[in-house]
Parts: sequence; structure tokens; C-alpha cells
Amino acid sequence: ARAGYVAIPAGRYLLGALKEDQWVFDAERWAHTVEVPPFRIAKATVTNGEFAAFIAAGGYRRRELWSHEGWRWLKGNREKKDKPGAMMSDDEASAAGFNTEAPRHWVRGGGATVAG
Repeated sequence: ARAGYVAIPAGRYLLGALKEDQWVFDAERWAHTVEVPPFRIAKATVTNGEFAAFIAAGGYRRRELWSHEGWRWLKGNREKKDKPGAMMSDDEASAAGFNTEAPRHWVRGGGATVAG
């Protein structure tokens, strides 16, 4: 069972690593303030099993599960550089990871079940 969601209020938040941090990823450089609209986030992470079920149920082929921006991101990430027009498999697409435009199905709390 999913643990539910927590509401995060709108506000100004510090995002990124501080210069005095000993080790950081390149994408975390450097801390800066951002305006964030209110949102909800799951209290628990998605399990490998839940994500595998999403893939098996066609989550990467179902346009209706994605926002406009999310679908555009997915289509762009599926184009192989070495074979223009070729498409990645669902497993390869899932390895590209989620972005902030994850499928609406996940964002709205649907978990891994995809209705047929």
C-alpha cells in the first residue's frame, strides 16, 4: 500500500549545493533560490516492482498518461543519435529516467496500475 502524499507549500526554496560542500554533482552547482508553486509529493519512493509494472502495462507507449511537455521529452529521448528515426525500447526509455514532466498517471497518484 502506498503511504500517501504530503503537501508542499508555495515559497522560496534554496536549491543546489553550497560551495563549502566537499563533494557535489555538477548539476547541483551552485545553490540558488527558486520560486516553487505548491505541489504534492509521495511520502514513499516508487519501487522497482511498481515501475516495472508501469512499463509492462505500456506506460511508455500510452500518450494519455503524459503531459504535453512530458510526451515531447519522451519522444526526444527515444530518438537514437546513431539511427535517426529509430526508437528506443521501453527498457531503454526507462533508463533515460523521469524528468519533471513525469507521466500524469504518476503525478496524480495512480501508482503503477495502468487501466487497459
